[in-house]
Amino acid sequence: MAHVHPKGFSIEPAAGWRAQDNDSGVLLIPAGAVANEEVYVATVQDGYSAAEEAKSVRDLSQAFLRNGGQIRRAGEREAFGNGAAYYWEIVDQRTRAVAGLKIYFAPVGTLAQVIVAYGMAQRVAGRDSELRGMLATMRVGDSSALADQWSRKLQGKMIRQFHAYSGMSSDKRHMLNADGSYWFRSSSMVAVDVPGASASSTGRNGVQGRWRISEANGNVFLQVQLASGETRQYRITQDARNWYLNGEKAFAVDPE
Repeated sequence: MAHVHPKGFSIEPAAGWRAQDNDSGVLLIPAGAVANEEVYVATVQDGYSAAEEAKSVRDLSQAFLRNGGQIRRAGEREAFGNGAAYYWEIVDQRTRAVAGLKIYFAPVGTLAQVIVAYGMAQRVAGRDSELRGMLATMRVGDSSALADQWSRKLQGKMIRQFHAYSGMSSDKRHMLNADGSYWFRSSSMVAVDVPGASASSTGRNGVQGRWRISEANGNVFLQVQLASGETRQYRITQDARNWYLNGEKAFAVDPE
């Protein structure tokens, strides 16, 4: 069963694990855990940017690394699925005990789902598959499994909508970058051809901002916060063959 934190995100603890709220997020407690030997916390970060991911990870790691010790492995990055894990090993120079710090990141639009794991290196390593599994169950804000599905489908893709009919054509392009940034470009053309005369005109426009996917009452939306401060919302629907953005057929394609 999903555990919901007051900050508005949820996570499903793995079998045998318990979830307990604290100010930072959800404290995940495995069966048989020894106090102070291993700590696991799930949380979320807003304003996620792929370009700033490494800095965000460094900031999170400081609270665990500031106590000193010899760093044997320093934030090595491992990509997996839609996210990444960063790993440190710290050797206590007095006892020679080895501690492990692992930070899991999974971006969803402009948000990042995070699990921080810290403890004896062997224990942290042994929890890896369970932690990855729990990370995959996280849901953020007013999101849901349905919104998460669409977010993963569209992240890093360009949404294209092209129409041509009766001498008119339009081409709309929504770019949903993996770092949460967004841009929109559209172009249109009108051609008139009558006996003895012909003419055509074209138009273009574009805007930039940030994007996210949300769900409300079973309806899924692409929400865009433009750099100008304007907010736009586009409803996503589908039938047995196609999917639509604000009622117009759409395609998710790789960026050109």
